[in-house]
Amino acid sequence: MSRQLQLPVANTNHDALSTYLLWLIGFKTATLSHGLSMLSSSAALLSDCSHVFARLQALRLIARETLPMHQSLLVYDLLIFVAHEQSLGRKTMMKNVFMSLPHSASGIRRHLRKLLGARWLLIHVDPQDRRIRHLTLTEKGIRSLLNYAEHCTLVLDPHRST
Repeated sequence: MSRQLQLPVANTNHDALSTYLLWLIGFKTATLSHGLSMLSSSAALLSDCSHVFARLQALRLIARETLPMHQSLLVYDLLIFVAHEQSLGRKTMMKNVFMSLPHSASGIRRHLRKLLGARWLLIHVDPQDRRIRHLTLTEKGIRSLLNYAEHCTLVLDPHRST
């Protein structure tokens, strides 16, 4: 018994990746509630989801090709965090980066140095309190993240025209 799965279409409330992840969670929940009969045929379930796994692999490949991953998802988390804060018009304080990301301080510092050296991010000193440092994406960082997002959208919604 093979079920045909349809990917969601991105809407205004979520970006394409968020919509896809919500759909994937919803599919997993529906699959689990489908009963124990599906558990006995896990091979069938995996084969039904092969296109999902292929798309997940494609997303990782896109990240490796368009972002400076340095063999670590920490870089991805750091760039996305700064981009999201910047897109909301917030100043990204270094302290918030260390408090918000689920990575070690030494790992964050190491990858932050690499991103600063490669001109993906810039540090700005707060004019009112020189102890406070803010991070911003450079033009290079912004363009690369937008390029990454566009490629991800094409993988998640191949019928979408660009």
